[in-house]
Amino acid sequence: MALGVFSIEWVEASRPVFMMFWSTFVGGNILVGAMIIHVFLGMQSLYLRNTLQMSSYDVIQFASALLIMPLLIPHAWGIIGGVALLNYKPTFPLMLQLFWIDTPLEGLRQVLLVVVAWVHACIGLFTWLKLKVWWPRIAPFTYPLAVAIPVLALLGFAEGGNSALALLQAGTVLPIQPADPAVQLDGVTFSENFAFLTTVKWGMLYGYCILVAAVMIARFIRLRAIIGMVEIHYQNDDGTSKSIRTKAGASLLEIAIMNDIPHANLCRGRGRCGTCRVLVENSSGTISQPSDLEQATLTRLNCPSGVRLACQLKPKVGSIHIKPLMEPDVETKNLHDTTTGEEVLAQ
Repeated sequence: MALGVFSIEWVEASRPVFMMFWSTFVGGNILVGAMIIHVFLGMQSLYLRNTLQMSSYDVIQFASALLIMPLLIPHAWGIIGGVALLNYKPTFPLMLQLFWIDTPLEGLRQVLLVVVAWVHACIGLFTWLKLKVWWPRIAPFTYPLAVAIPVLALLGFAEGGNSALALLQAGTVLPIQPADPAVQLDGVTFSENFAFLTTVKWGMLYGYCILVAAVMIARFIRLRAIIGMVEIHYQNDDGTSKSIRTKAGASLLEIAIMNDIPHANLCRGRGRCGTCRVLVENSSGTISQPSDLEQATLTRLNCPSGVRLACQLKPKVGSIHIKPLMEPDVETKNLHDTTTGEEVLAQ
């Protein structure tokens, strides 16, 4: 769409190139599979979350994740159904006329979809990339691209809209529907097919809302079923200590967030950076073994026995004495030695 800055003809000429693979059976199924997996992982993350208290980054990523499907479903189903049932060829000139002239609210939804999906993707990518030793070297080039790509796409969309409006003023309008909606295609009228498309679209939207509500209810039931209390005793380097008594079930990092205790977590609880690690000095309850993800991070950092990741360790009923090993204000630039590339926080 960014090519629309130059002309709508450029955009249309590039469409077969960019859509070549994704229009195939394999490419289409990859897109559908990726969407289903993404929704499943998002619902799983929502179900397993023990607190909705989050950092500003997590709030934005969480909200954008929930918004993507309601914004994407009308677009994806409109293209698929339009081709299959309404005999449309989804060219850019036709879509721009649809978004700018016939149904401008759909055009606004398209803009929101681009912004929301791009913000969601960038937060996830940058959370992962900033932990890499080579990230500081490419960041100055990547940040401008992260802004320029969606801006150019939206500028192209706006310029394409101007072209569509110019065609309207010139009296040249592409036919969105046949002159007689009662004309039949494979024995079914255009109006009937359009009504069916609309019904299916709203069915998918309602189904998605029901899915989110069901996951939230299941999460509530899961949290209500957890019984027992746990006492967390924090021991600081300066000799001070702090104790918290709370309901069991949450991770040490989630407990810290819920109780406004500063705690390092550069990867925001993904188990990748290791900055949230703590030394478990003793515990009256059973401590589960590290997962494969946690163990991989602990091994990479050469952590001794007794060190665990606060974002992964969920203490059982009883008491646990821990000592945070990283300062809460640790920054990404402190993760690696700039000369050797080694993780300087490894212990």
